[in-house]
Amino acid sequence: MRQYPLAIPTLCFAAGVLAGDGFTIPLSLCFLASLTLLALSLAVKKNAWLLTFFLFLAGLTRMELSQSRVSPHDLRTLLGEEPTLATVRGRLIDTPTIRTATRGNRTVTHFTTFLEIETLQLPGQPWRSAFGQVLTLGSGMPIGGLFSDSKVEVTGALGPPAAAETPGAFDYRQYLARTGVFFQLQTSSSADWRLRDTNGVAAAPLCDEFVDWSRKALALGLPRVDTAVELLWAMTLGWKPGLNHEVQEPFMRSGTIHVFAISGLHIALIAAILVECLSLLTVPRGVAAAVAVPIIWIYTGITGWQASAIRSAVMWSVIAAGWVLNRPSNLINSLAGAGGLLLAWDPQQLFLPGFQLSFGVVLSLALFAPKFRAMDPARFLLDPLVPDSHRSRWRVWTCLGARWLWNSLTVSLAAWIGSVPLIAHYFHLFNPVSLLANLVVVPLSSIALASSLASLATAAWCPQAAELFNHSSWLWMQLMLKVSQWAAGLPGGCYYVREPGWMGFSVYYGLIFALLNEKLRRGRLGMWFWTVWLGLVGVAAFVRLEETFVTHLAVLPRRGGAALWVNAANGGKSTLIDPGDSRSVESIIFPFLKSKGVNEIDDLIITQGTVLGGGGVEWLEDRFLIHDRIIPGGNLRSPYLRHWQAESRLHHRSLRVASIGTACAGWEVFYPRPTGKSLRAEEAPLVISFTFSGVRLLWLSNLNAKGQDALMSNTRDLRAQLVIGGIPLRGEPMASPLLDRIQPEVVVITDADYPASSRASEALKRRLRTSRWKTYFSRDCGSLEIWITGGQIHVRPWRDPIPSRHASEDAPVMNDP
Repeated sequence: MRQYPLAIPTLCFAAGVLAGDGFTIPLSLCFLASLTLLALSLAVKKNAWLLTFFLFLAGLTRMELSQSRVSPHDLRTLLGEEPTLATVRGRLIDTPTIRTATRGNRTVTHFTTFLEIETLQLPGQPWRSAFGQVLTLGSGMPIGGLFSDSKVEVTGALGPPAAAETPGAFDYRQYLARTGVFFQLQTSSSADWRLRDTNGVAAAPLCDEFVDWSRKALALGLPRVDTAVELLWAMTLGWKPGLNHEVQEPFMRSGTIHVFAISGLHIALIAAILVECLSLLTVPRGVAAAVAVPIIWIYTGITGWQASAIRSAVMWSVIAAGWVLNRPSNLINSLAGAGGLLLAWDPQQLFLPGFQLSFGVVLSLALFAPKFRAMDPARFLLDPLVPDSHRSRWRVWTCLGARWLWNSLTVSLAAWIGSVPLIAHYFHLFNPVSLLANLVVVPLSSIALASSLASLATAAWCPQAAELFNHSSWLWMQLMLKVSQWAAGLPGGCYYVREPGWMGFSVYYGLIFALLNEKLRRGRLGMWFWTVWLGLVGVAAFVRLEETFVTHLAVLPRRGGAALWVNAANGGKSTLIDPGDSRSVESIIFPFLKSKGVNEIDDLIITQGTVLGGGGVEWLEDRFLIHDRIIPGGNLRSPYLRHWQAESRLHHRSLRVASIGTACAGWEVFYPRPTGKSLRAEEAPLVISFTFSGVRLLWLSNLNAKGQDALMSNTRDLRAQLVIGGIPLRGEPMASPLLDRIQPEVVVITDADYPASSRASEALKRRLRTSRWKTYFSRDCGSLEIWITGGQIHVRPWRDPIPSRHASEDAPVMNDP
């Protein structure tokens, strides 16, 4: 480590940050211990170990400082966990970001921004000083004059951000907390906003004016603003609305989404252009670097001070400082220095995905790319004993092409090796196709970015040249889009995977470290290392094997009810029941399935013909391989079911119609009976049951009172240990006579906030909670994960439910059982 003098201090500081995140220590004690250790290390000559512990304590102290409520006016002290109506005054940290979304036949507009609060007024209380940042959400278009640094007064619902609704979903609340934001302010209309500037409507800051001018400049000469133009704005200027979920998906699946972050690729390209241009003018490298640094920081500022851009600018500044001081270049040492500076400024960066991916990829490039490049394929094409004058031109060109291809492949492979477990952890993706896609997309993005920068440089004084550059960058962006869509659709190119966990990280990075360190590959130290490594592999394999003997069920709340996911034990079928409408599928069902590593669904069962019950099935068809589809029988008046049937026949998909007495996918159908009448969708939901490891499950769907009576009269044996049912449009679910026939151990009511008719009444809650069986309500508990093994049912609510007489032994635990 002597050749990396900044690596050990940074690692010690990072270890302290990790310790500070895991343990809560009084801030005064941290400062006292750090200052004492610093004084001792300065007083003692051989102070290497003392300095090491000082850096560890410094990291711990910095982390505790970032988490402590130093100010008595901290919002975390003034506010509770429940949202409350409040009026706040403060300063906008950034210009509002406007986004539009299509929901059905209407387009919805909303905007977001961050607000630094100065004063706060709660209902019936006077104004008081307040300190903290909040995420502010607004509906519609913002009022004029809202820019960064604008002073505003806003009225809305102030409370903690919403946490993740289901396991595997992105926890935006936790992410915001890592950035120092613990509350959000929800406004209903632009009337809730008022500018406090005394001079009327504020003028746009230089940064916003530049971005607006740049967007117009990058569209010069193009017939219309399309997806390619918006992606150019996103890549060049960091314009966030240009990257919506639909556009992002092919780039995510192909592993090329990184080209749209103002990151190391952009900074390195701009720096390389500047340094090369100055080098042509015989400017020394140190002077060229000194000139490039302020230009890089100006670019970072005018693109909105994005976190990825700041990280890259800091890293480039450290490298440029080495050039200015005429020090030998060492990428790992510069990387450690940049990481230390960023962590000293904001230790929470260590826990953000962008920080980990940025530094992990660059470190992987520094470690692996030189080793891969040493295996130059050109040596197999050229005889070293033959002079250049006697080599044929085609062989020289072939050699150059092979060397370029190999260098590009080694960079892509090195970056992929370093990012595989991190991408699996945060995005639940394993995309080997990214090796191929990045070979094409990264060079195309570099050309597109260079053309866009040239357009910005010439738009003011030569618009004709800017138009030519715009057509060029548009062409390269179109090619990027086509290549990414093609790569994302390749069979086997991308898989959804479960997060690796700490054992997976240990096994993977332990193997990488051993391959790089010769001492760990041989000798006594190597023997101990491989023993521990194989032990971890064995434990990880045993844990995954043990999970295959347990049936896993998940009740996932959605609009109008809940979906049920079943992963049967011993390699049984996977089943999804009533996934919901497209909005529920996209925001709840899809993230959950992706986090579980689901790529195929054996059986998709729709038990009710309402749009809220299964309107998102076509969205699922585009993202998962579905083997069998089951729908209710009878003459249902359900437009979406009829459309789905027609689409299934058109694409030759398996589609089965189920009614009472039929067995579909191992499920026994109890209701409804076939009838010639035309029924509304909610009048004839499927009632089905299945047995897992000696436990019988009964799914009642949204069965109304008439259906419950018919079920009891037509079915002899309704006994089931687990029963799940929703709220019908008329009457209450699970009448007492029906439950007496079922004799369940666990009852789950899949009620929902929307629509209001899907909410469980207080009378129903009192009736079921005072009964002899354990009862869970989706609105109270959120998602429910259920494990069935050995005839036993183990339930884990996602949220702490309202206590009931029989629910104490199933208190929520956030670790897998």
